[in-house]
Amino acid sequence: MCSFQPYKHKEDNYLKLATEVAIFLTLLVALMLKSAPVGRGQNELIATAAYDVLLVGVFAVVLPAAFVSTVWSEQMQMREALATGGKSDDQDAEKRRRAIKLFQLGIASGAEVRLLADYISKLDFIVNQTMHVFISCESNGWVHSPLLPFLALLKADDHT
Repeated sequence: MCSFQPYKHKEDNYLKLATEVAIFLTLLVALMLKSAPVGRGQNELIATAAYDVLLVGVFAVVLPAAFVSTVWSEQMQMREALATGGKSDDQDAEKRRRAIKLFQLGIASGAEVRLLADYISKLDFIVNQTMHVFISCESNGWVHSPLLPFLALLKADDHT
């Protein structure tokens, strides 16, 4: 199954879809009205006023509803992510889960990014000690571990 989702969160993709459908309907109605014969008679199935009502309804109801539902859904995800694993939580796994959720939502602080970078460094060390992984990259030569590029991105984000 092929899917085109340019945004990370499905809610953002739904909002984009609603916006694109509204634009498509506007262009379709404009082309239909522009190409209609000048002397339209009573054989017309839908009056011009019905097209106006359809377009106004889409722009006045559907798009704001899609926007509000998108914002509401993402706010709920943020609240859920922030509520997991509070400051007094001593379990490393819970802290990592919370950091991953915050990182996925794009609201991770430097501490969460460092926690993930340290964890990935530990995984990288374990992988390097237990097995040898070589990936051929034409521009960079040989990279010793598949985790190094991701680790470099996390450390680069930490310095900004």
